[in-house]
Formats: sequence, C-alpha cells, structure tokens
Amino acid sequence: MDLLIISKLLGTVTMVMCSGMKLPQVWNIFRSRSALGVSLSSLALELTCYTVGSLYGFRRGYPFTTYGELVILLLQDLALLAMVVHYEGMLSATVIAAFIAYLSFGAVTVTGILPLSILQIVFSFNLPISIVSKLAQIRTLVSAGTAGQISLTTWIIALLGCVFRIFTTLVETQDMIVLSNYASGVFFNVIVVGLIIYYQGKDRKKKL
Repeated sequence: MDLLIISKLLGTVTMVMCSGMKLPQVWNIFRSRSALGVSLSSLALELTCYTVGSLYGFRRGYPFTTYGELVILLLQDLALLAMVVHYEGMLSATVIAAFIAYLSFGAVTVTGILPLSILQIVFSFNLPISIVSKLAQIRTLVSAGTAGQISLTTWIIALLGCVFRIFTTLVETQDMIVLSNYASGVFFNVIVVGLIIYYQGKDRKKKL
C-alpha cells in the first residue's frame, strides 16, 4: 500500500481517537466534582501547544489530516480548563485576562495579521513548552502520590497519537520542528502513562 494512503488513514484514525481523548478525563472530574491530580499549569501549557500547532498547520497550508486532532484537542482542553477553574475555585481577573489574550492571539493569527515568520518563531517554542507541560503533570502526580482523577485512557490515546503523527509527518510534511514535538511527546507520555499505572496500582491496594 502507498505510504501516503497509510499516512492519510493514520491521520484520520488519530483524529477519530482524539475526538474523545479528553472525555474520560472530563467525566472523571465531573463525576467526582474534583480536579485532584490534574495540573492547571500543565493544561494551560498543553492548550498553548495545541493552539499554536493548529494555527501553524493552517497557515502553512498543511493537509488538515496532519494536524486536525490538535483543533479537536484544544477545544477539549478549553472545557477541561473551565472545569478545573470552576471546581478548584480558581477564577480570577488574571485567568480572565489570560483567556482574552488567548482569543486575541488566535484572531490575529487566523486573519493573517500576524506574519507567518513570527508564527514560525512562536511555533519553535512549542517543544520546550510541551516539555514543561509534561514535567508539570509529572510533578503534580509525584507530589500528590496518587493518580487522583487522571484518566489512563486519555494518556494512552495521547501516546498513540504521537506515535502515529511521527509517521504522518515523515511521509507528508517532513517538518523537523513538528517531528521533534511528537518525538518528545512519545518520550514524556510514556513516563506519564507509567506513573499513572503505578499510582493507580497503589490506590487500589489502599482500598483493599
């Protein structure tokens, strides 16, 4: 089978998987009325990466199948952030100002007001931001000493999505900045998945 066809299929599969990736996490928080174990800073940084990645793919004219899940995930992250802010009582003027700044950045980028050259520079920071995001979640997990309301399913899907995206990037765009982001995602997602499995095991033993 042609590599491009396989890439398109994997891209579609990735988007389908990610369409519900955050839903288990949303359900866990909604059911428990708690965001225990979920890092607000990690979510905010992750949302930044998804947003910048989506805008970058759109402005570069890449096929939607190479970045479409980022659009889906940023919408889910917005919902998660709203839930964390609500259940943890974090709503403040700072949070509102940050949201307004977020919407403004999206508007000037989509409309082309922000030059593509500037967006490329911004996108180059996605890798360190993504790493910091994952480290924030790892720190929250270790500090809490429990998996809390973190969904293992969500993180496994994230891991598989990054693996698939390495293939689609190599086949369709050969964009090394994008590739490095997904390679980093595989590495850190493996760590987070491992920690969740470890702490969920400890949590089950405590209940016995």
